Amino acid sequence: RFDHRFYFEHFGCSNEALVRRVKMLGANVSVNPYYPHLRAKLNTERLGIDRASATSNFRLIKDNGITVASHTDTPVAPPRPLEEVWIACNRFCEDSEEVIAPAERITVQEALRMKTCDAAHVIGLDALIGSIEAGKMADFTVLSEDPQEIPKVKIRDVRVCATVVDGRISKEGWKLPCASEIPEGFWGGFLWLFKQTSPKHSWSRWFWASLLNL
Repeated sequence: RFDHRFYFEHFGCSNEALVRRVKMLGANVSVNPYYPHLRAKLNTERLGIDRASATSNFRLIKDNGITVASHTDTPVAPPRPLEEVWIACNRFCEDSEEVIAPAERITVQEALRMKTCDAAHVIGLDALIGSIEAGKMADFTVLSEDPQEIPKVKIRDVRVCATVVDGRISKEGWKLPCASEIPEGFWGGFLWLFKQTSPKHSWSRWFWASLLNL
């Protein structure tokens, strides 16, 4: 393959030794932030406070220079990106103001990157999505407030005013404009995605396009 990046999905409990091994391998990780929130009390009762505090160690991972994506394992936890950011910045237990492993909290900007450009990098689609720049799909949301300009405890209360996908405001029943270009079937869609995420005028883009035309 042309891109050898890889990542560990469901990177839950960890310690410094394990994180250093991930770094040595050149891997990235995808982490569920809801462990220190929805499962904090359960994990403390069943696993003990030390292991409960070793879940979703965002600060430890970031400080070791590893790129992190945030996910929710829906239906394990609800798909609420702003709440994920809120948890990563505050680490409050559910229904309480108790903080689990406060040293593992990260900045708002770091948490936002885990849902945007860093997430795109981890899954290998950063040439197509993740940030607003020329050559990428115009996917973004319009928020009622800037999460970086308000108290961290209020981030999950920010409203999504609009969702823009590929440059168009998303409405009920709306479909992606490029949907008609995507071949039917798993392999057709798979090859199309690889072609779209390869740099323009590169030999890898030509290679995937050639396979699509077979």
